[in-house]
Amino acid sequence: MSPYDTVRSQGRYPCTGCGVCAAACPSGAIAMVVGHDGFLRPIVYDDRCSHCGLCVQVCAKFHREDDGSFLEALRTDGHIFAATSLDEDTRRSSASGGAGFELARFFLAQGYAACGVRYNAQEQRAEHFVARELAAFEDSKGSKYLQSHTVQAFRSLCDGSRYIVFGTPCQIYGIRRWVRTMGIEERVLLVDLFCHGVPSYGIWRKYLHQIIGDVAGEAIASVSFRRPGWGHSMRVEKPGFVYQGAFPKDHFLYLYLQGVGLMDCCYDCGFHENNCGADIRLGDFWGPRFEGDTKGVSLVVARTAAGLDAVRSLSASCRVQTATFDELIASQYGPRIKPVKCHARLLSAFADSDRTIGAITWQFRGPNRARLLARAALLRWTPRGVKTALKRVLGRGA
Repeated sequence: MSPYDTVRSQGRYPCTGCGVCAAACPSGAIAMVVGHDGFLRPIVYDDRCSHCGLCVQVCAKFHREDDGSFLEALRTDGHIFAATSLDEDTRRSSASGGAGFELARFFLAQGYAACGVRYNAQEQRAEHFVARELAAFEDSKGSKYLQSHTVQAFRSLCDGSRYIVFGTPCQIYGIRRWVRTMGIEERVLLVDLFCHGVPSYGIWRKYLHQIIGDVAGEAIASVSFRRPGWGHSMRVEKPGFVYQGAFPKDHFLYLYLQGVGLMDCCYDCGFHENNCGADIRLGDFWGPRFEGDTKGVSLVVARTAAGLDAVRSLSASCRVQTATFDELIASQYGPRIKPVKCHARLLSAFADSDRTIGAITWQFRGPNRARLLARAALLRWTPRGVKTALKRVLGRGA
């Protein structure tokens, strides 16, 4: 049996590792494997392949619209909202206002199943899962700044149930093509996210190793990638031990939020401004309008009629306010991130080097990190009025 990687040898666009091809394959001939660079990509087992072509039909590396339709449609006829859950427990335990969980609550009550992402502490990875009751979907709350393992959960979408599915734009775009091909599009509501990109699992493993030692021998109880609201902080717990770290001192958050060590395709994302397969897109409502709201606010964009109906259903569980196209652009469409010049060397360093994550971070982005640390220290002890003025000068990341 000789697996080969079709991602690098075929297709007009780069593979995003969404896993839809593997989920759709009726022969089980495709598996998603974490490569040397720390990213999930498909391999095909030739002796199992029936050459049906379904993987090519659903794959976004072969099929994209590239017509700029997402942003252009919002500019002329946008359905853009700010939303916050009315349930304080939900809002307190969610990263960005709780609108996503409230959507799941509504559709689960209507008999849908919900497919979202949780962090699997035992396997040390993010993964999609299916829940049919609200209590089981609690694990989806909060941010997971990792590429998710999708195949097992995505295969469930053809079981005859109705689904609300959450995922990154590339994942949802592939699912849209798949459910349309299978003739089950009307049974699925698709929700994607304003996505910053996915970091290498090589970085994540080295980060955990520095915090707790031998990851394989440790029983990590939980991982939190972000506290509710606008702050970025990590929390890793195991019996008798708690680690907490905040941006920019925390190495993982620093690399991720600075766009260092992401998957190649994330630096030229084909789904951020167009090629949207979702009914709804969710994210943080960054910007001055809600800057003083420390609990976080959801930015909600309804792209289809089904999506708009779903957003209207939130009126019973959320405070929903209209927002403008300009607020959307200011919140989520800043300058695109760029890879460091030695991107491939960086990923190899995390995969092979015996050095710590801190030493590698300083080598590849040391001067910029020093500036960020100095800025954070300055702003921490600055009065609020002066801090606001400094933020305008130093940039939104302050």
